Amino acid sequence: MKKARKAPDRRKLHDGTGRAMPQNPRYDEAMRRFIENIDEPAFHLALEHAPDPKFQAFLLNRLDPHYKNMTFAQMCRNHGITLADMDDVYRKGQIHLGMIRGSNHLPQVVEDVIVDAKSKQQYCMRCDGRGYIKDEDGPENSTRECPMCHGLKEIRVPGDNHARDLVYESYGLIGKRGPAVAIQINNAVDAELGDLLSTSQKVLAGRSEDES
Repeated sequence: MKKARKAPDRRKLHDGTGRAMPQNPRYDEAMRRFIENIDEPAFHLALEHAPDPKFQAFLLNRLDPHYKNMTFAQMCRNHGITLADMDDVYRKGQIHLGMIRGSNHLPQVVEDVIVDAKSKQQYCMRCDGRGYIKDEDGPENSTRECPMCHGLKEIRVPGDNHARDLVYESYGLIGKRGPAVAIQINNAVDAELGDLLSTSQKVLAGRSEDES
């Protein structure tokens, strides 16, 4: 008479973080998903440089052929390592690698931001780069010089304000400004420009009267 196969023990345990685990590590699906979806070389590097020596001991066992039949979850339990521990070590290792690799691109990013902050010449949108527009008050099909580009076909466009703020802050030319401060400064600048334009118009008007 054949003995009935013993059903696997699926009673739950809890690790140090309160995570529910099956009695048999082979049925720990969360651990299995973790180890099947990580980058192994990066994981080994993270374990090697982890501050707690238990992770280096874990890595040595994981690389030892003697333990090749032991599941990842069982090995973690043997070393007192929780899934949260592994996740934290791997995540910090990946962030470290990402920062190093990202730093290699930083010079180009900084240069791009500075280019975005620079003023540029672009074709005049008023005359579509022709230098003249239709004269509505003149004879049929007559044209006049474009009042925006003055016949130059191009206009100077200021650089991106946000990019300029980043450049100024990076070089210590200004401190970090909140939205309210930025709005206040912009309003002050607009008021000064308005006063300047008004004064200029008065001066020009006075010269015109004197010349006449």
